[in-house]
Amino acid sequence: IEADSGEEVVRALAPGLELDDDQTEQAIQALQADPALAAATVDGYNSLLAFAPAIPAAGLLAVLFEILLILLIVVAVVFIIVVLVWLLLVLLRTVIEKVADLTEDEVEAQFQEIVERLQNQEPRRRPFPAPVPISEPEPDPDPGAVARRCQELVAAAGLSSLGTPNPCATQVIYSPGELDITIPAQLRRDAIVVHPRFVLERRRVVDAAQAQADRAWLRPDTGLPFTPANINWPNGIQISQAAANGCLQTAIPADPAADGTPWECDEFPNIAMQEWGPARGDKPQAAVRWASMLQNNFEGQFLRLEVYNGCEVADGDPFLVVPLVQPELPSGPTVVWCGPDE
Repeated sequence: IEADSGEEVVRALAPGLELDDDQTEQAIQALQADPALAAATVDGYNSLLAFAPAIPAAGLLAVLFEILLILLIVVAVVFIIVVLVWLLLVLLRTVIEKVADLTEDEVEAQFQEIVERLQNQEPRRRPFPAPVPISEPEPDPDPGAVARRCQELVAAAGLSSLGTPNPCATQVIYSPGELDITIPAQLRRDAIVVHPRFVLERRRVVDAAQAQADRAWLRPDTGLPFTPANINWPNGIQISQAAANGCLQTAIPADPAADGTPWECDEFPNIAMQEWGPARGDKPQAAVRWASMLQNNFEGQFLRLEVYNGCEVADGDPFLVVPLVQPELPSGPTVVWCGPDE
């Protein structure tokens, strides 16, 4: 209710301010003694009333109910969103598991497709002498065994899925053979078993100078490159093994290689592959092992001439590495199956 005098303002506000009778009377007298103050008090009080109209008790309850209802709606909406997101994640996980876990029939169908591809295509073989004597005629790789092993390695790497062709049926398959490059083939088999992602490689085009620089991680602290002249065989200079990487983490074999050539440090993935070298991010470090210079050079030449050039694998193109190594596969010569259309 609007006030007409300072006294009415004081009596209206006294209960809220918890003023006793004496304090109320003192305030009224003060306003009566100062008409200007009393007029300002009345104007201010009436102005505040215009911005704070009285709310009936029933109206107040209605406002509180509406606020509570809005809060409940907000909570319900948030709950529904959370449930929908959870259901979506469960659905996606189910789909992914379904794609990843092929049924036996689907696995068998892919296997038959791979076998047919390998049977219908003659693999490329080396056009140069083998580093070790091989009895004639050379054994042919078993398409069924290669197909099964390739399928196992691809599945271990998470590269096979429902509704898409198996990479073993579409990609170049490079098979280093234990029969002619024993140590390099075994190194590649062991590396892929430990790191299944290495089964899928991509070509990396690099010139000789860059390749030499990239092999710095394989060098000892002397900075000498790994060449037959400085690995202490035969009659080479002694090199320090302190703070050495790569093959120098293990001693150079005391006995000469069976083929009579010096020992070299073989690495896989090779410098000419994108997964080469030291660990980077989630990429594991390349595997290394002492190999004879003859076998090491043979593997590099076969990769360059028969896989990259012969199968027309360009920079960045993918290919599979499926070593022919016992006991997973029968020993065989190094071969490569180019793409189905080549």
